[in-house]
Amino acid sequence: AAGTYKLNFGIESGSERIQKMIRKGLNLDRIRESIALADEAGIFTHGFFMMGFPGETEDELEATIRFACQSRLHSAGFALLSPFPGTRVRELAESMGKPCTFDPEDTSYAAMACNLTEVSDRKLAYYHRRGHWRFYFRPRQIWRIWKAVPNKRMLPRIIASHFRLKFL
Repeated sequence: AAGTYKLNFGIESGSERIQKMIRKGLNLDRIRESIALADEAGIFTHGFFMMGFPGETEDELEATIRFACQSRLHSAGFALLSPFPGTRVRELAESMGKPCTFDPEDTSYAAMACNLTEVSDRKLAYYHRRGHWRFYFRPRQIWRIWKAVPNKRMLPRIIASHFRLKFL
């Protein structure tokens, strides 16, 4: 870990079924262990998660949030799936008769291009917000982030930037 200060983990989902469907090939228990080892070595860890996979259920959305919260990640990002033109997911959306929008100017990971899940648009947006709130607004997590930021004067800027990206 000499010189390593941050590791990003592209976990995508806390659901084994979704992991198989997207052919990610991750073993969630091994990822959890890898995150813990990195944390023990003093390395800041970030997890990338996506919500909105085809057929995803409320239980699977909740499993993703639970995985993030129960891991030793320092930070996590929850994005909504964007079926970009020319991708397999876009083809699947079209075959399902789901209309998708694509705005190349919108670089937000909170924009809902289309909903391929088993939940309503409103519920999907709710779980997207819930993931961030449940992950970040726990006393232990706030303390871990506080300890991990070397320059405490930068904290207000980091928080403002994070809230602008995640919650607006």
